[in-house]
Amino acid sequence: MKLDFCVVCGRIVLRGFSYCPYCGTVLNAGPEFEDVINEPFDRLDRSQANFRGRRIDELLDELVALEIDMEEILHGLAQK
Repeated sequence: MKLDFCVVCGRIVLRGFSYCPYCGTVLNAGPEFEDVINEPFDRLDRSQANFRGRRIDELLDELVALEIDMEEILHGLAQK
């Protein structure tokens, strides 16, 4: 049998209790419900933001390549 002490009233309680049976203090507070619910959505938001950032970088690279091609075409037309 493992024992803990309540940090508020100082009484001995069995380990594993969620609340002190004497004063009602939360002993082993788990994660908040809101945190449990929001965590997957936060992870999804980060994943989507990373994807969008990579896609923007790819599009910028394509734009630079197109601008270079356009400059070469215009430069070739100007020489004729």
